[in-house]
Amino acid sequence: MHQIELPNENKLRELKFEKAESKGHFDLISTDKNGNDIIVSESDLIADMEWGHYYDLNHDVVSQAHRNKYNGFRKKYLATAYDKKIEELKNERILIQRLKLDHVDMKNSVIGEIYKDLLENMKSGNERSEQAGFLLETMITSLLIKISYDFSEKYDIEVEHATVEDDVEYKIDLIVKFKNKNRALEVDGESATKGIQLTLVKPGSEKYDIKKDQIYKANSRRNKKDKIDDLVLISVDLENREISKAYDEWKKRGEPAGGPEKFFKTDLIVNKILKGIFQETELDLSDPENKNIKNELWEYFEGK
Repeated sequence: MHQIELPNENKLRELKFEKAESKGHFDLISTDKNGNDIIVSESDLIADMEWGHYYDLNHDVVSQAHRNKYNGFRKKYLATAYDKKIEELKNERILIQRLKLDHVDMKNSVIGEIYKDLLENMKSGNERSEQAGFLLETMITSLLIKISYDFSEKYDIEVEHATVEDDVEYKIDLIVKFKNKNRALEVDGESATKGIQLTLVKPGSEKYDIKKDQIYKANSRRNKKDKIDDLVLISVDLENREISKAYDEWKKRGEPAGGPEKFFKTDLIVNKILKGIFQETELDLSDPENKNIKNELWEYFEGK
């Protein structure tokens, strides 16, 4: 089997390959810090790239039925890994463009300093932060990647990473594309795309009002050619300690496949995170007509 190599990832995590009873089905198994075997899903492995973890998918698969399915996943995995590398290069290009050519630091010293810090961190490889807000953004992005992968045919949503320019100048943390018509945005056509800023700040506070004003101003600066239809502020009803607890537990267990979000309770994922992300869309979990969707998501994360 042709060996695959991942961009700039020399230290790959090992997985065991085991045939399952059904023809063509197999399990990929990781071993945790204590030597316990854990069956991991394809979506867990893909979402783990958000945490900087990449896996060795160079198993010697003899059976053609298993090999075809295995190779199909390998192609998806490799494509995602290279897409992430391309995103990094695009972001580096944006930073250089804004600083060296546009001289944004001379026009706006605050934004200029943010861009300088981001470029320095990117070049040093020190982009990851353990602050609650950053952890939450990564956890939610990872959760949405799993849903978009495992429910791609049923719910048809996509999650995209915001560029550094989206983040710094338009306050966008992540982008979610709902391919069906979106009732709230009233976008006619195939899709409605939401730019989302996440916050742990509670509605009604002065800080929340400031963030709302920032979003309002960012929306007013957008033009019709933008890749999003609307920019929204979503307050996630979590406490810093809930995020830190899940992250600390993940670290304590040796950062097992599935990310720290796997240590969130299902109620927290469905009713505090996804409920806010999906509000006023075709997947609005508050809509009684979407009761089946909510139940399916509940069962899905219970099984995780």
